[in-house]
Amino acid sequence: MENLYSPKIYQSGNIWQNRVYRHLSEYLKEKGVRNFGRSKGIIRNGKRIEGSYYAHLLREEDGYLNFISTSIFRKALKRFDEHKAGDKERILSNTASSQAYCFNLFLFLDENRKLANQLFSTLLDQEVTVRHIIPEFTPGKNANLPGFEFDKEIIDETIGDQGPNRGTDADVAVFYTDTHNQKGLILIDNHAGQSESGIRCGYKKKYKNWPLTQDSKLLDIKRIQSLTGCPFRFGLNQLWRNILLAERVSAARGCSEAHFWVFSPQSNDPFLWKNGETEIQLRVILTEKGINAFRKIYLEAVLEKIEILIAGESMQSEFREILRKYRV
Repeated sequence: MENLYSPKIYQSGNIWQNRVYRHLSEYLKEKGVRNFGRSKGIIRNGKRIEGSYYAHLLREEDGYLNFISTSIFRKALKRFDEHKAGDKERILSNTASSQAYCFNLFLFLDENRKLANQLFSTLLDQEVTVRHIIPEFTPGKNANLPGFEFDKEIIDETIGDQGPNRGTDADVAVFYTDTHNQKGLILIDNHAGQSESGIRCGYKKKYKNWPLTQDSKLLDIKRIQSLTGCPFRFGLNQLWRNILLAERVSAARGCSEAHFWVFSPQSNDPFLWKNGETEIQLRVILTEKGINAFRKIYLEAVLEKIEILIAGESMQSEFREILRKYRV
C-alpha cells in the first residue's frame, strides 16, 4: 500500500518533463526529505479517489523547501497576499513548478542588484540599471512604482482581459534605465517545464487583442491579414498576448523600449517550440522592431552567464542551490 514514505516517480507528459520529475525526485532525496506530498484526488462515479504520493511533491507545510532561501520563501508568499499570483498550493508542493523556479531565480536577482545589472546589461547588449524586478506581474497593479508611475484612473495598461482570477499577466517584469536615463521594460515568460500552451484566438468583443494588434508597432497587421486563418492558435496565442501586453505597459509607464522574452530549457525545444516551428511562425508576423523586441533565451545560457558573473562573490552558495535544483 502506497504512503507518504514510499512515493512513486511521476512519469507523465513528454520526455523532457519525465526527466525533470526524475531529477527533482532525486533532489528531494538528497536533501533528506522523507515525507512527500500527494497529487490532487478526483471524483469518479460520485466517489472521491485520493491522489498518489510522488517523489517530487512536498507536503504543503514543507513548502519552504521549494525555495532556495527563507527570504525568497517569505517574499513569494507576500506576493500572493497582494493580489492574484497563480497557484499558491502548487508553488508550495510541486518542485517542478515553473512559478517556483521563477520566484527563486528572479527574487535571487532582485536581492543581488549588482548581479542583475550585469546580467541584463549583457543580455540587452547595453549598460542598464535594473530598477524593479516583479515576479508574477499583473497589469494595473504597482501603478505607483517609483520612476515608472502612471495614473490608472486615466490610463489602462491591460489588454482588456483582466479579472479577479484571469487575465494576461507576465511571469516577470523587469524595469530598467539606460545610461541616458531612458526607461525600458522587459516582460519575461519563464517556461521551465511546460509544453505548448494557449488555444484561444482572442475573439471576445470585450478583449482588446485585435484593436491593439491593428495599432501595434511590433506586430505586422498586413502580414497577419494576408494569412488564410487566425495565426494565434495554440502556442502563438500566449506569445501574441504578451507582446501586446509589453507594448501596453511600456506606453503606460513612459518607456522608450519594450521587450518580450521567453526563457526556456534547450532540451524542451521540441515540445515547447515544436523544433523551432512556433518561433518561425511568430517571427513571420513581426515588424522589424518586433523582431528586435522578441527573444527566445535558453535558461541554460542564463545560468551559465550568472555562474561566470558571480565567480568569487558571496552569493555563490544560494546560486549553487539554484544550479543543484534546476540544472537538469
